[in-house]
Amino acid sequence: DSYVEVVREDLNGVAGVEIEVIDGPELKQKGLGGLHAVGRAAPNQPKLVILTHTPIGVDPGAPALAFCGKGITYDTGGLALKSRDGMCSMKTDMGGSAACFAAFAALAKTGGGPGR
Repeated sequence: DSYVEVVREDLNGVAGVEIEVIDGPELKQKGLGGLHAVGRAAPNQPKLVILTHTPIGVDPGAPALAFCGKGITYDTGGLALKSRDGMCSMKTDMGGSAACFAAFAALAKTGGGPGR
């Protein structure tokens, strides 16, 4: 929950930004059972965050740019349980998502991106 809160807070009021959060059972309903299965043991529901930015004044037909990064913040290893040391570093599994979020936020806040 706190990662989603950080994303919402950081992008609050940024023009042209839409945030969609798919969580819990809805992940399974949308065919994202793998994502749901990895996060279902966590204290908080697993979530998928989809960020969309439509820069003001850009032709809707302009080429699009997409980022995709893994953001697993709780993964004990499932059938192959992680060791204590492995669990201590499991937060690093969100590095891809954090990098994508930083790039997205920078482009959205500065008005950059395709068509600019």
